[in-house]
Amino acid sequence: MTTPSRNDWRPLRNWEKVAVSVVATVVLAWALVQTYQTAVFLARCSRTTGVIIENSGHPLILFTTEAGASVQFVQNGGAVGKPGAPMPVAYDPSDPMGSARADTFFALWGSILGVLPIGLGCLAVVFLGGEIKTTGRFG
Repeated sequence: MTTPSRNDWRPLRNWEKVAVSVVATVVLAWALVQTYQTAVFLARCSRTTGVIIENSGHPLILFTTEAGASVQFVQNGGAVGKPGAPMPVAYDPSDPMGSARADTFFALWGSILGVLPIGLGCLAVVFLGGEIKTTGRFG
């Protein structure tokens, strides 16, 4: 005797679809705002070449502004190099200390590209008919 096979998958409930849609909307709205802010920054920024002073995971970069001021900042990702290596830098001339970042693709766009799959994946789950596997005690 064989036991009948049971379908362990069920469609998402309406409240689950709403929750996933809210997550997708928040993530994609954040990415859109960050994209706009990065584009505005790149349109107004000044560029120079700095030098990596030390690198213990997050490089400490030193550069000189157009006005002649020396500025140091820590780049939190998107830039790698050994001490003494040159590093392109973008900064706002009115606030070089607060706006400086490495002028590399991943330093500028990495956080945005990192969250896009989450937002788009959540939308795909909702619009392509996501299902949940019902197993265990609470399934």
